[in-house]
Amino acid sequence: MVHEKRIAVWGLHQDEIDTVMSCLPVKEINVVEVVCATDLIAMDWMAIMVNANAMTKDDREMLYGFYQEVGDVAETVLFFGISDVPAELRRTIKAYPSIQSMGENLKYTLLSAYRRKKNSENFSASLARAIRILTYIRSTPGITTATLAERLEVSTRSIQRSIETLRVAGEWIEYDGTLRGWKLGMEKSILLDDF
Repeated sequence: MVHEKRIAVWGLHQDEIDTVMSCLPVKEINVVEVVCATDLIAMDWMAIMVNANAMTKDDREMLYGFYQEVGDVAETVLFFGISDVPAELRRTIKAYPSIQSMGENLKYTLLSAYRRKKNSENFSASLARAIRILTYIRSTPGITTATLAERLEVSTRSIQRSIETLRVAGEWIEYDGTLRGWKLGMEKSILLDDF
């Protein structure tokens, strides 16, 4: 599954948006101007770039509260123009005097954001695939690797890796020679809370 890579910008001037556009690591990234602060946290972004001086104090406080509550996030968050980011959020929200003050670091920051988002999506896809495999094995004892690969539209090697990951996570998945396929020990799943 391919996800659209997007960068949200809030309160940036056109020349600043042009600077961001010139630093994009790949052409497929879209830069989206956001006018509602809640869209910054409600949407799936690769990076968020905010001219904090253009934002109300209430909106900044709402964002700070969100990031304090959520903790680690997949997106890269950059604030420009202010330095009142709470100390506990300085790992999550990077503050700079201006976009221009980042210089060449902007290119590397956006490249890092791109890679971080891509890794997050790959992990999520692998986790979702493993859960689907586990569900199929639980509901269809004796299901084959080939059938799982066909249903999930991945290689048999991907299925084998996912099954091994599930085993390491504590699932008792075994190959049954009589059924000629995979089944759960005691027909119960730890991760799906059957116990």
